[in-house]
Amino acid sequence: MNPKRLGGDMTYFEFDMAKILHEPMKRDEDGQLPAAQEQRLGKLHAETLAALQIYLQKAAVAPGDYPTIEVEPGPGAGRGPG
Repeated sequence: MNPKRLGGDMTYFEFDMAKILHEPMKRDEDGQLPAAQEQRLGKLHAETLAALQIYLQKAAVAPGDYPTIEVEPGPGAGRGPG
């Protein structure tokens, strides 16, 4: 897991988050998201890191079978090491 890119491979993580959250990505003439959306997603990104740290320190995951969720492969999926 890359803490700088929790949601994907874009260099503008707010776009990754908007895509994951199924939010519209209406860009302005400079290609940026609206300021309010960018600020909200930035705050959510920071809160997600803290929540992940707490979860990894405190969670107990029991052995067993868990349901899987179908996801769309991202860039580089299926490539081996090297």
